[in-house]
Amino acid sequence: MESPPSNERRGGGEADVLNPHLDWYLWRPCVGIDGACPPLARWPEMMDGTLELVDVKQMHCVMDEIVYQRRKEQDNG
Repeated sequence: MESPPSNERRGGGEADVLNPHLDWYLWRPCVGIDGACPPLARWPEMMDGTLELVDVKQMHCVMDEIVYQRRKEQDNG
C-alpha cells in the first residue's frame, strides 16, 4: 500500500516514506512546511480536543495548496 502524500518526503528522486510509527496526518500541521508555512497547530491542541478532525482536514487542504503552488512556481521557473 502506498503512503499518502502527507507521509512522503520529496527529494531528488522518488519520495521516501517518513517514519511510519508517527501519525503524520496529525503531526503535519504541527510542523508546517519548511520555508513556506509555519506550524498551523500545536500538538497539545490535537490531543486535548481543541481541534477537531475537520480542522485538521482543512489544515491539510491549505498545506496541500501551498505545496501545489510552490511546485507550480518551481516548474515554471
